[in-house]
Amino acid sequence: MSDFTPLSLLTQRTVQRAVADDRRRMARDLHDGLAQDLAFISLESRRLAERGEEVGGDLAEAADRALREVRNAIEHLAQMSEKPLHEAVTETAAELTARSNATLEVDVDPRVELAPEPRENLLRIVREAVFNGLRHGSATKVAVKLSRGPELQLSVADNGDGFDPAAPQRTGSFGLVSMSERAHSLGGKLRLRSEPGGGTNVEVLLP
Repeated sequence: MSDFTPLSLLTQRTVQRAVADDRRRMARDLHDGLAQDLAFISLESRRLAERGEEVGGDLAEAADRALREVRNAIEHLAQMSEKPLHEAVTETAAELTARSNATLEVDVDPRVELAPEPRENLLRIVREAVFNGLRHGSATKVAVKLSRGPELQLSVADNGDGFDPAAPQRTGSFGLVSMSERAHSLGGKLRLRSEPGGGTNVEVLLP
């Protein structure tokens, strides 16, 4: 006779799904936050090494940002940020573009606001889209737009190298999957337009 009744099997599967979901969420959070600063440290270290220079202040600042990211994540568990969404979106994009000396254009409707969970997911998408354009596309200009019509619409466009969305992703690449999963978890959809040499536009539509 089996040790599991139908009810206990259902409970076990529910727990397994919850654990899997938590692991994926943790992977997204680590990738979208801490991993990006660590990737910056690695990239700049290689550049400095190629020029024969010693590790400088920029890398120390990046390490500090990574540490602050961890502390902010812990604090976030206790209390969500009270900063208006339009300010949070602007500051998220500005921090990354300033680091790369890129130009930023922002058109964000200050009347747009979200509940804590979708707000956090939207900010993570902004961060990922901007970071990808700067790091992988070598963009020098990024434009972020957030508006509310029949749907909430977020657009992050850059003038970077672009790529073929139909081409196989690099091994270990999680950015596009992360953004898509976040949009879908909010009942929305993500549209990606890009081509080699033509920049990239990430658009998110939420009900």
